[in-house]
Amino acid sequence: MRLRLTRTIMILASLAFAGCGEDSRLEPWQPGSGPKPPHVLLISIDSLRPDHLGCYGYAKPTSPAIDRLAADGVRFEVALSTTSWTLPAHAALFTGLFDSTHGVTGNHLALGAEHETLTERLRARGYETIGFYGGPYLDAAFGFAQGFDHYESCMSPIGEHAHADVTGPRTLAAVERRLARLSGRPLFCFVHLWDVHYDYKPPAETLALFSSDDVDGLDLSGFDSNPAIHEHMSPRVRDRLIALYDAEIRSVDAQVQRLVELTRKAIGDEDLLIVITADHGEEFFEHGKKGHQSSLFEEQVRIPVILVRRGVWPKGRSIAEPVSITDLAPTLAAAAGAGANWRVQGRDLAGVWSGSGLAPSALLLELLVDRNDWRALRTDKEKVMRARLERGDWEAGYHLVRDPREKRGAGREEAWVVQGLEQLQEKLEDGAIVREKLGLKPHPHSYSSELRQRLGFLGYTDSGTNAGTKSGTDAGTMSAPAKK
Repeated sequence: MRLRLTRTIMILASLAFAGCGEDSRLEPWQPGSGPKPPHVLLISIDSLRPDHLGCYGYAKPTSPAIDRLAADGVRFEVALSTTSWTLPAHAALFTGLFDSTHGVTGNHLALGAEHETLTERLRARGYETIGFYGGPYLDAAFGFAQGFDHYESCMSPIGEHAHADVTGPRTLAAVERRLARLSGRPLFCFVHLWDVHYDYKPPAETLALFSSDDVDGLDLSGFDSNPAIHEHMSPRVRDRLIALYDAEIRSVDAQVQRLVELTRKAIGDEDLLIVITADHGEEFFEHGKKGHQSSLFEEQVRIPVILVRRGVWPKGRSIAEPVSITDLAPTLAAAAGAGANWRVQGRDLAGVWSGSGLAPSALLLELLVDRNDWRALRTDKEKVMRARLERGDWEAGYHLVRDPREKRGAGREEAWVVQGLEQLQEKLEDGAIVREKLGLKPHPHSYSSELRQRLGFLGYTDSGTNAGTKSGTDAGTMSAPAKK
């Protein structure tokens, strides 16, 4: 009891030290009031695995533009989302909070007014805030429009098959139109690029860079329900599927290059901070599943994190220490002079190169959907998991140096697994203290008929309940990991 009370006091003290008090007012920047804060371009690429990017060691030519950005900035070798699906991951991105703290973990939940977002912080600092998205989980109904002066959907008209939607060209056009009429204030531009998400429908000329074998005309559309896409498909079919995914990445890579060009043209030679990241990864049967939102294994939760700020932050630097998507909001807020008095669990990553250092932190992963409760805690060398699924409960630990593919799960017979599970429980209890202290709770939202249709087309909801499962990727069917 005394240890618990001591830890509670320490957590509340750390919040106070971080400036998470009641007064979170910021002084807006005005011309003549000091150096102009950097413009910020935040690009989130849906379903992007870092190990399919050249700058992360991939041999195929998927990402020349992103690779150049990585060479021009800082690349984090091990970056993780908080989960393996879009809605809670983006809530974590914008709030700097882990999923069970921000609470937006189901289709029926949204950020509320008490959730202070990065966008709101930047607007209070004097930024012009504009956002563009290509997938339904970024809809304003989920609270993501908070703080944006302009927030625009770039999805296809309702009725087109959602998985096959190609939103990149519309997104680029929308961004270009809006950049043509900036106010002169510091700019925060958020862009969500959808097209790497299945179905994989790359341009034919881009696909030709990765595959010339059409597998005798085999149709690989309908990724989530296509019976041709299964764990025991032939190497030829699998190669074609991966080629489609890689070609989508190459296509989106060109969109990233164009976004950077448009932004630089709009702001001239002024200071620009660029962030490249993703909401989650994608599984191709490494653990018996396809897609995402079905586990917390590395292929579904690893994301790229690349930060570029020419002449201010390091160039061509690679950071080995694991970081979280929750670290991005405090990093960007601090760079903009908007970091004081904020409610976050993430860290300012600039401490790595500024000399202040980065507080060590085990990273929390959670999948709280489909009546399942899956939690994990990851350090640089180990990951422990605790899952309470419809088909039963299990616990396991993975030594990521000896077993990077997470194929040999250890149990409680290993002392390090027991210790890790205890630390996981403490992390969850700490988050509950933070949530209570900050008065955070997700808010049920009302679906528009259009949003309900879009989510239904994607297989994400039947009638607006806390479903979220896609056909063929049911978290409830995950079997226990193999033991040593």
